[in-house]
Amino acid sequence: MAPSKQWMQLVDNRLDEIYLIGVQTFLDYAFQKTGEEYEIRCLCVKCYNTTLGTRKTVETHLLVHGIICNYTFWYHHGERLGEPLSELEYKDEEQDDDAIEECESEDEVEELLRDLYPNLDGGTTHTDDLLEEEPNDEAKKFYSLLKDFELPLYQNSKASKLSTLIKLLHIKSMGRWSNASFIMLLKMLKEELLPDGANLPNSYYEAKKIIKELGLSYDKIDACTNDCMLYWKKDSLLDSCKVCGPNGPGDAIDTYLQPLIEELKELWEVGIETYDASTKQNFKLHASLLWIINDFPAYGNLSGWSTKGKLACPCCNKDTSSIRLSKGKKQCFMGHRRYLSQNHKWRSEKGSFDGTIEKRPPPKVCSGIEILNQAQDLEGVQLSKDPKIKKKISHEN
Repeated sequence: MAPSKQWMQLVDNRLDEIYLIGVQTFLDYAFQKTGEEYEIRCLCVKCYNTTLGTRKTVETHLLVHGIICNYTFWYHHGERLGEPLSELEYKDEEQDDDAIEECESEDEVEELLRDLYPNLDGGTTHTDDLLEEEPNDEAKKFYSLLKDFELPLYQNSKASKLSTLIKLLHIKSMGRWSNASFIMLLKMLKEELLPDGANLPNSYYEAKKIIKELGLSYDKIDACTNDCMLYWKKDSLLDSCKVCGPNGPGDAIDTYLQPLIEELKELWEVGIETYDASTKQNFKLHASLLWIINDFPAYGNLSGWSTKGKLACPCCNKDTSSIRLSKGKKQCFMGHRRYLSQNHKWRSEKGSFDGTIEKRPPPKVCSGIEILNQAQDLEGVQLSKDPKIKKKISHEN
């Protein structure tokens, strides 16, 4: 049972005994429901559920900065849909009502909205005036399944059926277990280690079915052995590659990015119907890919820029500063004094560096349009690792 949340409305009177007790009650609830021992998300108006903090840190932030007023469904802190709320008797109802009115005043709401939406152009939005909506069909299915699978693995178990199943399947995947060995493990756990009535499935097929129903499955797409094409969409029924011969070295990762790119375009341009459990409203969700993290070789594969040789830096582009070592026969990247201010003493200090005075400015950072212009002549180039088809791309033009 979730504790009463009326204390949250006393955010402008944080020394009130009711607010202080509410903070402690919340912390007890959050650490118990999440199962965390040391840190939980901080829900103060500064951290906004984006950073972790110890119990003492979160308590201090809630007292100093205050809690997010509209965070009334504690989904980051273990609260589940349909969980009943407890009601507290307050001695001073007038004080409580005044605090609620003050917290929900137009100025406070507008300030909160301006923090959330910097481009807001006047006006206020009162979420209390919105009618609650039923979740869409997909959301209903998801919540129904999630409610079932969050049942404990067995009576008084700390782990749920779903979390246990996901961890077991993850171990199977990382350890490259066979399906037969996974079934043997499930059988041993149910018959010898877990108490009677444990909610584990009996087979790998049943486990995969549960994950698939939650939307955590995947679709397999066959590909050419030379990475030329995917047997996908209108090409799904082809018996052989329509581009190459059967064997050859190299790779062409862009071929495999096609389904991802199409899905990202759909998420950005069309969106997907989604249900917001906190406001109980359906809305159109749009998403975009902001950045990715790779090692340097993967960076080269994904960007299309060669990360080898004299122009190995995708950031410096054609202005990469490099020399080939006469003894080691390897490229060495120098010229870092270009990034110093023009009057810096190291620019004219020959002896400590390569015997030259550095007068060059730092390399120009290319814009997205400039990068696209550089790559425009690659339109129509067939991606393949077949040596008869694969083309060598030059940096000269």
